[in-house]
Amino acid sequence: MSAWTDWAVAGAVSLVAAAALAAALGGPLRWLGLWLLRSIAGAAALWLLQYPAALAGWHVGVNPWTALVAGALGVPGIVALYTLAALLH
Repeated sequence: MSAWTDWAVAGAVSLVAAAALAAALGGPLRWLGLWLLRSIAGAAALWLLQYPAALAGWHVGVNPWTALVAGALGVPGIVALYTLAALLH
């Protein structure tokens, strides 16, 4: 693996560990941790859908805003992002 890949994997694991720890705690940190974990899952879903969507000519970039939309709204948010991509294409 390259040095960039090592840093990316270490950063992703650290982010997931921090979010899981915050989700395990009570109070406001729990909500923040759950929101962060859902955003990470949303980013992963967007990343997995990039190739099939590119075959259809749609492109939704994976960035913090799209990850937050996908994480906050779940599957309907991902569908909305790709619907907008199709309409604006």
